[in-house]
Parts: sequence; structure tokens; C-alpha cells
Amino acid sequence: TVMEALASGTPLVASDVAGIPSVVTHHRTGLLVPEKDVQGLAGALAALCGNPGLRAGLGAAAREEVRRLHSWERVAEQFEQAYERAADRHLAGLR
Repeated sequence: TVMEALASGTPLVASDVAGIPSVVTHHRTGLLVPEKDVQGLAGALAALCGNPGLRAGLGAAAREEVRRLHSWERVAEQFEQAYERAADRHLAGLR
């Protein structure tokens, strides 16, 4: 999956569709190309193949962003916050 590729530090080229742009930041954590854009895909792949620094930078940034934003600890925090907000709303409605 996209998230697994990011977490592993694999340089990523993906289509700019559906939920992909919510986890891939163009030119920071991967390269996004418009859907069905064969020329754009070829260009992005060529850019990665020809630039080891770009590959390393995208991979490292992707791995760090997944660790920072999508780790199990962070997901647990987000669930806890959501439950607290729901409980607060419920309790406010009882008053």
C-alpha cells in the first residue's frame, strides 16, 4: 500500500487521486502525477532514477512523516481525543 511504501522509506510515485494526496505530499514525501498522465508518470520515474539525492530525501521524509503522524501511538492519541470530545458533547447534552 501507499502507507507501507512511505513507512519503509521507499521513494514513491503515485497518482494524484482519491486519498493518496492526503498521505503523500508532492516533492516532500513522494511525487504525485495526474491520473492517466503517462508522460507525467514517465517524467517522475525518470527524475527518481536519475537523482539518488531525490530518492534518499523523499524516502527519509516519508518515513519520518509516517512515524510522526501515523504511528500506532499517534493513532491511539487521535482516537482518545475523539472519544473525549464525544463524551464531552454527550455530557453537555445531559445538563
